Amino acid sequence: MSVAAPSRRLAGRCLFCQNLPIRPRVQHQQQRTAVFGRGKSENATATEEKPSNNPVLDEYRRKNPSAPSAQPQERPVPGDLAASSIFEDDRRAQRQQEEHAAAADGGDAGNTKVGGKARDPNNMLRVLDPDPNSRERWERKKVIQMVRRGGRLTDQQVIKRTEREHLVKSQNYKTS
Repeated sequence: MSVAAPSRRLAGRCLFCQNLPIRPRVQHQQQRTAVFGRGKSENATATEEKPSNNPVLDEYRRKNPSAPSAQPQERPVPGDLAASSIFEDDRRAQRQQEEHAAAADGGDAGNTKVGGKARDPNNMLRVLDPDPNSRERWERKKVIQMVRRGGRLTDQQVIKRTEREHLVKSQNYKTS
């Protein structure tokens, strides 16, 4: 029995289809930007001098007025290396090589840099999705199977989703 409606419309009508995506969705990384002292400007708090009861501290502040603001600290980027990291020298050398390569090439608009290497998106697409028609056929087939079953999973699929699969088997050694 064949259905005249396209598979993408069938997938939308299934009650359980929203829970079972065909393609893995890209995870969104949350960035929380809660800052203490919200509503106050950073410049106002930095320029204010609060009176203190410590004469040694007051004397130090008079001698070194620009000590805290002399080196503005950059906000750390998630996943970035610290300036004191042992890998920073390698990273700096790699950045210089990239700059020299970009200056020599004149900057290719079609290429993207991944891991310090220039990659052609067309070549990557051919490798990552070698046969798009067969992939679409397979996805369509799986949607139709899901609609026929009403979104229920087979016993084997339930086991695969819930239990770990041990890929490495070890021999049974006598322990006593």
